[in-house]
Amino acid sequence: MTAYDVVETLTDTQIEEAYELCKREWWGKERKLDEFKKAVRHSSVVLAFRDLESEKIIAFARVITDFTYKAMLVDIVVDEGYRGRGLGRQMMERIIRHPELESVHIFELFCAPELVQFYEKWGFGERLGKVRCMRRRVFA
Repeated sequence: MTAYDVVETLTDTQIEEAYELCKREWWGKERKLDEFKKAVRHSSVVLAFRDLESEKIIAFARVITDFTYKAMLVDIVVDEGYRGRGLGRQMMERIIRHPELESVHIFELFCAPELVQFYEKWGFGERLGKVRCMRRRVFA
């Protein structure tokens, strides 16, 4: 088991480490550091795990929410070298049980098809009825 501590307020260096984790994933490759820093600073809840030995950020997630009706989980990532050790499960448990999020009615996230089964353990499902995800993308 990896010894880590939980970080909810990241330093600039830790934000940069979280950024590097996200850049390694298919969904984060085009991100820019200044935009990522802004996104983290404007997130409602930020959670990271820091390896006690290396002092590096090894897992990261953030939540955007109104603290009542909805919460969107974004940028959920575990460093590839630390996968398979239960860190993703621990990250999800901490998010779902986070004191600031306990009154939220609906949690949402987007994930790759191979992760659907993982997120179903916390009650996430693809069944949205007649609701459709719609997206408008603006390129800067």
